[in-house]
Amino acid sequence: MRSALKLLSQLENSLLTVRLHGVDHYLQPLRLRLCDPNRITKNGQRLFEISDVIRKAQSYQVVSSALSEREGLEVRWADGLASTYSYEWLLNHLQGTGTRLSAHADRCAGTYFWNAQFATLLPNINCPDLSTELGKALLSSHLNRYGIALIRGVPCEQGQVVRVGNEIGHVRSTNYGDLFDVIDLGSQGNNLAQTNCRILAHTDNPYRDPFPGIQLLHCLERASAGGATLFTDGFAVALQLREKDPAAFDLLARHPHPYEYRDPSKGVLLRAAAPVISLDSEGNVIRICFNNRSAGVIDLPPGELEAYYRAWAEFDRMCNMPKNVVRVMLAPGDLAIWANSRVMHGREEYTFGSGRHIQGCYIDHDAIRSRADWASDVTERSDASPQVDVHREATELAMQALATQAEFSYGEGVDMLQHALQAAALARQSGESREAILASLMHDVGNAPQARAVWEAAGNEPPELLISPSDNSIGYRHHALIGECFLASLGFAPEVVG
Repeated sequence: MRSALKLLSQLENSLLTVRLHGVDHYLQPLRLRLCDPNRITKNGQRLFEISDVIRKAQSYQVVSSALSEREGLEVRWADGLASTYSYEWLLNHLQGTGTRLSAHADRCAGTYFWNAQFATLLPNINCPDLSTELGKALLSSHLNRYGIALIRGVPCEQGQVVRVGNEIGHVRSTNYGDLFDVIDLGSQGNNLAQTNCRILAHTDNPYRDPFPGIQLLHCLERASAGGATLFTDGFAVALQLREKDPAAFDLLARHPHPYEYRDPSKGVLLRAAAPVISLDSEGNVIRICFNNRSAGVIDLPPGELEAYYRAWAEFDRMCNMPKNVVRVMLAPGDLAIWANSRVMHGREEYTFGSGRHIQGCYIDHDAIRSRADWASDVTERSDASPQVDVHREATELAMQALATQAEFSYGEGVDMLQHALQAAALARQSGESREAILASLMHDVGNAPQARAVWEAAGNEPPELLISPSDNSIGYRHHALIGECFLASLGFAPEVVG
């Protein structure tokens, strides 16, 4: 590896030029000095003042530099000091690991957006796995990538949500306490959650600063009818709005909206303001803050006020459209966990007095983000991979199923895989949509063993194998229905499934 790293020039246009695997990298002397590993502790704490370096220009003027087989890159500065950057340090920084310029940029790059089809792909993890560091890393990676996960097999005991919260982070105590109960109190309830009414998509506690980053809901008892929990990827809907109506998107991203919570009996008055859609410096969506019940009335000029609330109403409508909503019927022992800055949640109406009992709590997102960032860093520097990409898993399973079509004779001298590829190629040549091309490619996938396994797991009888006496072509009875069941389970769009 060291032979692949070469110092090309000591100083060119105020930059050091280093070549790694034939690619030139340019190191700024100022950044090198500020990142001097000899003057930074093992936990990343700088032992000098940045301002002292800036005030003394000689501190980051290079006098000489050289690559040493034993030491790495040695740099001597005009102030008389020297710094050494090991080969490992150089490789980490040149390849984008080590100390990053923007940890949030890394998280944005790893974000996967989703809609209603994601229901069959929701990441799951078993509760006992959270006792291991790998299990915690997997959960954190799911939350970092998708914003949501389900934890199965949590004991159906009151207070377990707090135990889980403290196992993966630190439960945040609020005026509600360490945990809160979501039960139907009828007219005695002090908020909508304590009724059996339908609740539209929202984020929690927008009136807090800082707001709770991660929310957990643990099902102790489900309703006899109704009561499904509803989830919406707020980031995905925000991007839909940006494409559909840029002016509406801009209004919701530009103006901080006031939120408030009052409880006179306890002397509580919480106020905060944040845009419905918060962006970073590069225009990436980094937070959704939307709650109709706690929203104050924003103060805008007459020309903007109505336009703003029309944008609000449109975003609200889009967030609750069935195509954007994942419906989850939590069973006793299920715990849903999601990023309150991204994933909006709601609830279907349920039967009054049916005994539905959910307990919830909040944790801050720093523990989750820290573990996800660390897992990502370890993954890039080694073969270890605590991350799981459910989209990739679904794609690989679909491709494995498609590959088995080569084992089935279609007749006319071709197998089913060749036939599928021909059908997809014709659809593409005809200018059909991506969905139509995929549907053409996968239209016989119901014959695959992977598809039949999903069909039978859904409670259906094993299909009968059919062989044509005329050309010896083979296939399974009801393979079209089997294919629909299989593709739907992988989250394919309805246009592909049907």
